[in-house]
Amino acid sequence: MSAPKSGIVRGGSFPSGHAANNFAIATVLALFYRFGWLYFFAAVFVSYSQVCVGSHYPFDVIASAALGAILSFATVSVLNAIW
Repeated sequence: MSAPKSGIVRGGSFPSGHAANNFAIATVLALFYRFGWLYFFAAVFVSYSQVCVGSHYPFDVIASAALGAILSFATVSVLNAIW
């Protein structure tokens, strides 16, 4: 294994796939299962860990979480309308 780069790492960190995916899953679970809202705790923990390890800025994680939740809610709404 190689050592991580030292100094400033440049590059785009937006969006956070971990945050978006976990909040999308949490939203779908909350919509379809009685205790599905409990998965939001795991989604928040995963998102927080992305900030703690330095992979993302806080705004990246917040915006990605909102993006995942909004898109999954919209997808479920459209599929319910079609079905």
